[in-house]
Amino acid sequence: ILIPAIIDVDDSSGSFSMTIDNAFRILERCSKSDLDVKLRKLFFKNCLRSMQNEKVEEWFDWQIEFIRIAVNLSNDKTETDELLKIIDSLITDKDNSYLYNKMSMIKYEILKKSGNKKDAENFFNKNMNLPEFRKIAVEKAIKKKKYVETEKLAFEGEKINEDRTGIVNEWKEYRLLIYKQSNDMAKYRDLLKEFIFDRNFDSYIKLKKTYNKDQWKSIFSSFIEELIKEEYVSGSVFLMDIYVEENMIEELLGEVKKNPIHINDYEKHLLKNYSGDVYEIYKKNILKESSHADKRSYYRRICDTIKHLIKINGHDAAGVIVDILKEKYRNRKAFMDELSKVKFKK
Repeated sequence: ILIPAIIDVDDSSGSFSMTIDNAFRILERCSKSDLDVKLRKLFFKNCLRSMQNEKVEEWFDWQIEFIRIAVNLSNDKTETDELLKIIDSLITDKDNSYLYNKMSMIKYEILKKSGNKKDAENFFNKNMNLPEFRKIAVEKAIKKKKYVETEKLAFEGEKINEDRTGIVNEWKEYRLLIYKQSNDMAKYRDLLKEFIFDRNFDSYIKLKKTYNKDQWKSIFSSFIEELIKEEYVSGSVFLMDIYVEENMIEELLGEVKKNPIHINDYEKHLLKNYSGDVYEIYKKNILKESSHADKRSYYRRICDTIKHLIKINGHDAAGVIVDILKEKYRNRKAFMDELSKVKFKK
């Protein structure tokens, strides 16, 4: 019933999907409750039947949910074997990495639950190329403070997943953790620099904290010079945040001028010494935006920016802007109406 509906329905709000997710959560809670034998078996069979419905096969998350619930309900070797048989039929297609990964982890949980430690261990080792399995091994090694083993596992993970930036960064985060815990400051700093050169500001702060004030001052100039040479750093929010952190306000102004859409985020740092530049950036932004505006909602947004300019004591600049706009767009009644609502302090 639900499958044709979810295909055709406009679920941009997510309410339809949320209802289905809530239904699965209810089923999951029920699967963990104290059910009588007959009801439990019926529940188990219905989960398997629903999961194998050809219409459900296109909805991998639903298949996974039904299998998870069935795992909670399984209570003997026959049911466990039936589950494993179904899962094995689903993890033959390695091209579907999402389903393969999820089902492989569920199979591992089933093998552990069944008490077959040898089969569970063999299956785990066989699937160490999957991130979910490797993470378990890494976290066990960290817990036991086996830092050399952790580093090896993380490095291997980075190599295996080299085409998946997000996962590679997760392996690096594990290395970062053990370098900090083992007080290997050289490796810790080097890895932080890798994150920094990927424009990670939190890593910049962490790196700075590893030096005292004089040490940081002695290396900063060469470090920032090297960083600026990197692609996409110049004009970035990342570099602007560094200039704020280092109180390099003149350099901050230069970066904001390169990417003026960020003026609102950094004006508070610039107004004291560079108010005229701030007002001029706002002026250019407003005039540029006005040239593309063609709806009242856009006009209202432009006028809100002018009002903000007045609020930060840019009265003169705001007056010039309003005069330009009234002259240039005098035939746009909606724009004139919105501009008339801009009030100047007397």
